Amino acid sequence: MTYNVDVVKYEVVENTYAVYLIKIVGPNNISFHIQDRYSSILTWHNEIKKNIGTSDGLPSFPEKKYFGKLEPKFLERRKAGLKNFLNPFLNHPLVKSSPRVPTYFKMKATGKGSGEAVESLALYMSGGATPGTKTGTVGKKPAPKQESGTWQAGTAQQFGEPVDTVKPAASKSLTMAQLTCQIEFDHQKFQQQFESDCK
Repeated sequence: MTYNVDVVKYEVVENTYAVYLIKIVGPNNISFHIQDRYSSILTWHNEIKKNIGTSDGLPSFPEKKYFGKLEPKFLERRKAGLKNFLNPFLNHPLVKSSPRVPTYFKMKATGKGSGEAVESLALYMSGGATPGTKTGTVGKKPAPKQESGTWQAGTAQQFGEPVDTVKPAASKSLTMAQLTCQIEFDHQKFQQQFESDCK
């Protein structure tokens, strides 16, 4: 069970912070996108470390920068740094088996099919069912119309990134509804702390 992570692009929002579009290919070739900012990923990283009770074997998180953090050259370095962090982090034995991983993915999933793919991944990790195979990609779609004239975070299509979809298979032991309830419970428990970093 391995993860392959690519930080595809970043977007500066209202000249205040950057949001990163991240493509993840998980176990059984399940592919989806998440979208998040540096501070929220850091909060999740700290929660995982606290949960597993050790930092042994974990990669270092990319360092903070307080001035010039929106300069293009720095954002490109941070984009590469997040990729170099996320790949070994998600493939650490204790991290990839943590239920907080699919919970986080569900909170941050973006783009058509990503939410369903994360649910299929969580079902696979719980041993409930073997998910369906990847059905392919959806072509590029235009960004949604912006009402205020500023970029609005929300979908992978805004970045012009192809989105992979997964067709979930029927559950063998847990139903999708049961698994969704379990994920939503964890979601509610940690959502306040994650989202407070994004304000």
